[in-house]
Amino acid sequence: MIKNKEFQMSLGGASLNGKNGHTAGLGGIPSGDEGEDASHRELTERFMSPPAAWRGKPFWSWNGVLRPDELLRQTAVLREMGMGGAFMHSRTGLGTEYLGKEWFELVNACADEFGTLGLEGWLYDEDRWPSGSAGGLATRKNGFRMQYLRLTVCDVAAARAALAGGADAVAVFAAQVNGFVLGDYRLLSRDAGIPAPEILPGESVLLFTRELMPEHSFYNGATYLDTMNADATRHFINITHERYLAACGDRIGRTITGIFTDEPHRGFVMCDSNEQAGPANPGWVTPWTGCLPVAFRERWGYDLTGRLPELFLKRRGSPVSPVKWHYMELAQTLFIENWAKPVHAWCREHGLRLTGHVLHEDTLGAQAAPCGSVMRYYEHMDVPGVDILGRGNRNYWIVKQLASVARQQGRVWMLSELYGCTGWQLDFSGHKEIGDWQAFLGINVRCHHLSWYTMAGEAKRDYPASIFFQSSWYREYKYVEDYYARLHVMLQRGEAVCELLVVHPVESLWAQVHAGWATWLKTRDPDLLALEEVFEDTFHWLAAAGTDFDYGDEDHFARFGAVGAQGGSENGDLSGFSPSLRVGRARYRTVLVSGCVTLRRTTMDLLDAFVKAGGTVLFAGAPPACVDALPSEEPALLAARSHSVDFRRDVFISKIRELSPYPLRIKEPDGNAGLPSLVTQLRRDGDDWIVALHHPAPDQPRAGCALSLDVSGMRGMRMRVEEWDARTGRRSLLPSHIEEGAIVWETSFPPLGERVFVVTPRTDDAPAMRIEPEIVARRIAEGPFYFELDEPNVLVLDRPEWLAGDAGSSGASAWHPHTEILKIDEALRDELGLPQRSGMMIQPWARPATDTAAAPSSSLRLRHRIHIRNTPPDDAVLALEQPSAWRARLNGRELDLGNDAGWFVDPCLRRIPIPAGWLKTGENTLELSTHFHAGLDLEACYLLGTFGVWMMMGEGNVVVDRLPDTLAVGDVTVQGLPFYSGRIRYRLPLPAAANGDETGLRLDLPRFGGAVAVLRPTGANGDEVTILAFPPHQADLGDAFTHAGNLICEIVLTRRNLFGPLHQVPKTAPEIGPVSFRTKGETWSDDYQLLPSGLLGTPVFVTQNK
Repeated sequence: MIKNKEFQMSLGGASLNGKNGHTAGLGGIPSGDEGEDASHRELTERFMSPPAAWRGKPFWSWNGVLRPDELLRQTAVLREMGMGGAFMHSRTGLGTEYLGKEWFELVNACADEFGTLGLEGWLYDEDRWPSGSAGGLATRKNGFRMQYLRLTVCDVAAARAALAGGADAVAVFAAQVNGFVLGDYRLLSRDAGIPAPEILPGESVLLFTRELMPEHSFYNGATYLDTMNADATRHFINITHERYLAACGDRIGRTITGIFTDEPHRGFVMCDSNEQAGPANPGWVTPWTGCLPVAFRERWGYDLTGRLPELFLKRRGSPVSPVKWHYMELAQTLFIENWAKPVHAWCREHGLRLTGHVLHEDTLGAQAAPCGSVMRYYEHMDVPGVDILGRGNRNYWIVKQLASVARQQGRVWMLSELYGCTGWQLDFSGHKEIGDWQAFLGINVRCHHLSWYTMAGEAKRDYPASIFFQSSWYREYKYVEDYYARLHVMLQRGEAVCELLVVHPVESLWAQVHAGWATWLKTRDPDLLALEEVFEDTFHWLAAAGTDFDYGDEDHFARFGAVGAQGGSENGDLSGFSPSLRVGRARYRTVLVSGCVTLRRTTMDLLDAFVKAGGTVLFAGAPPACVDALPSEEPALLAARSHSVDFRRDVFISKIRELSPYPLRIKEPDGNAGLPSLVTQLRRDGDDWIVALHHPAPDQPRAGCALSLDVSGMRGMRMRVEEWDARTGRRSLLPSHIEEGAIVWETSFPPLGERVFVVTPRTDDAPAMRIEPEIVARRIAEGPFYFELDEPNVLVLDRPEWLAGDAGSSGASAWHPHTEILKIDEALRDELGLPQRSGMMIQPWARPATDTAAAPSSSLRLRHRIHIRNTPPDDAVLALEQPSAWRARLNGRELDLGNDAGWFVDPCLRRIPIPAGWLKTGENTLELSTHFHAGLDLEACYLLGTFGVWMMMGEGNVVVDRLPDTLAVGDVTVQGLPFYSGRIRYRLPLPAAANGDETGLRLDLPRFGGAVAVLRPTGANGDEVTILAFPPHQADLGDAFTHAGNLICEIVLTRRNLFGPLHQVPKTAPEIGPVSFRTKGETWSDDYQLLPSGLLGTPVFVTQNK
């Protein structure tokens, strides 16, 4: 094991710990020993073409029966998409034995291929998630299974019945209870009896019992791990990590860079609904482990068992309790000491970088319920990370918590698992909307959720989209990865300018938990909701004040906090020294206490010492009323010797600017009022300043902003402002001037716009001055336009009539009406007593073969009716899964399902040609028959070909007809392409150039329904492309375009209208997951719920002076 020295791990020539103890970075960051010119040259080259270290590493979902040739093909696709590697991640649908011999052979083959391609291979430590059970292999023994302590409030008879039934009693109390309010209580027994005297009038029995987590299919018939048990953790490591070490050999730390741990937790604390496999009535249970009672007495000096009622209830109505805080702190410590530290230590000893994220980060309650404090965990990761779900998540503090610990602990690499639950419809602007604010707050390792090995069966509903070859836009995705890699390069330079520390209030929530205080990851107790609101307001008001800040965890204050001095000047002048509060490697001049109800004694002592040394402490709102969760006047007395401000937005912002002035100031015009605050990061790298800003509004531009950077300390250096464009890799010089010791320049932002500026005294290698062109004329391209498709059009066949069982037998005398295919699957499984398919099902690799063979089965016939007007297509193809399991008859003719013509979208969808002449005008009947059993997946099939598809009212609903010759500007789902999901190539006539070489042409695309637009000239220069990925979706057209006569405007669609969810109401939902495809009642519609696609707004050609 490596101790007390730099942990060296070569990756592109860099060590894990670099200059000043900071992570040097994957791929190597200049150490400062090289010449300034060489460093600058390397930086500009890296910015233009960032290496793999700065590129994304998606969750590569191994979710089927794995084949080595297909895996190796997919590694090349990852590189083509601009990725820097991948996490090899078992997901729902895995058929190859997890951690079996073949599994490791495939991991090694992919790791070797990653090495050949210059990519990073990463492991993942679990089958699905959360990390700890090893797909149930680690929790077959009861001693390693997660445990809970349950409180049951009942009468004597019910308590005695429970005990007689075998309940594992910890303690029995008699108490006065009114809702969650606890009055007087007394211990009756520490074992299974209820002795005399009997319960008094007005008293209830409080029965505390131990129980194991129930077995569940999600853990392949086992449970989650007791992560507060060190023996259980060692068992998990032996099953997982040690097997990788034995099987992968010297690839570990070389072509296998690290390992991802996903959502480990120590169990949910009295959370009323946790949406994960767990105990019944979860609001009345809390995590438990065998060593907890003894550890509690050793830590806190009293017996927890005798005070258990105060853990679950509110003693005499008081929301704050030292018992609650003591329990939460001990559970946190056991989780860290017995899980986080051993896992991290093993990885460090064997040269693997540990990354991942815990469950969960979104709010104070979201972290308190399953893991306590996320900031405490980040200390024990080499590349700490977070999980940002959905498109609308704007909980910026998630990343701020991570970045704070990273600064304090000297971590440079920070990961985000992002894009989960966003659905097929997410376009490149959506990728930017989600990714930008995270990058500008510090994220520089992007873990895309997900990239599917296959979309066969249930796998296709595992939180789409697949950010991989199944998406029609995958070839353009390198543009996105180039953009983010460049941002990462720039935002990793130097050090962040941050001198404000905010005391994190999560422990104030710990001290107030009680039975049912939260549901899933959301607080619902009114007092705690008020705490959450202050926490969120504090963040947003600090952002509005235009200052950067870090959070500080109170445990980190106790272990890494100290009061010192910083400042002064480089020439030895000591007059500028000022007191600072140090947390690890970070130093702060100002500390903010906001929203805390209680503070630790160690925190109070540190703040008191800081104030006595002349440091600045600001209390916002009422000071805490407790120390160590006990009533105390000390915080109020400290506040009286410090600074205070009312918790009102305007006065709060004014006070922050007064006490913690920031070198960067942003002056905006009145028209920008109401826009969200800019997400900013200011960094210092030697004499260079890096100013990075992101405008997070997706639909509104931001008018001209005046930026002012205080450079008065640069001592006569002449400064210039360069803009480094992460979209193109180019640099440009901007006009600027000096005003009262600050350099001033102007900028503006399109929707979702970003700017990265370098303010530097360099006098060489100056880029060209940017000159904004003048608009001469505009011309609207009204259409309609001729077009081409790059894929066959599609008719979705997902609502057949159906007949199960032998014809004429009971219940099978009549065909069922048109029914969505997944509802048929559910009905058959219910009827036969088979387990339902879902993301929670037992993995195929874990199902005994005998179970499937012996399970009930039934014959099944599906009948699709296809209505064709005019001439039937002669190039039609049927695409379906598992063709060998079916027989097909089209209009009474047997279709040869063995005549395989390759795959459509994904190798699981096989193309079966339909002979010319077999389709007819009018109604066509396609009948599919099979023997249904547990291992068969009922899925939609698809008719492909050169035809149009039209939605009609009445029976049949969908009619096949010929494609139109042209497409108008507008939604193509009503122009014959409702399910089409490939590329539409519109042919746009170019306007004649004005004033010859003195003008240029620009194309503006105001609106389109698709992931990205690609512009191509016609003729000899057709290989030149311009990608319009982000707003404002404008492109200057060079000579290759203007001399072509026509321009191909290619709208690359998403797969949303092909793979759905096609029947969910409303059609746009905040999150998309497996349940989105199986909605019922008001959230279901038999009609197809489609999103507008194609060229939705009229293109505009803009003539402008060069």
